Amino acid sequence: NTLTFLGGSANGTVDCPVAPTDAFYGTLKTGNVEKHVIGDIDGDGSITLKDALDLIRAIVNDKTVENGDLNGDGKVSIADVIRVMKLMAK
Repeated sequence: NTLTFLGGSANGTVDCPVAPTDAFYGTLKTGNVEKHVIGDIDGDGSITLKDALDLIRAIVNDKTVENGDLNGDGKVSIADVIRVMKLMAK
């Protein structure tokens, strides 16, 4: 799969290890290119236990998390937490 970036000097493509239907969340800025990291809820560029805990806190406190719906079902749930934990294990 290929991810295409458009915008000024950041135009280009990048090989992408996920299917086009997978959600891209989190933002890691490198120069002029903005990369999205699946499972990086806090946007620090890494998928860590903190990302999973942030989702759990959101669920318990009935809050929304901008980057929390990893499976694209329209809500943040334990399924999204499990997805983050699986991504951490890779």
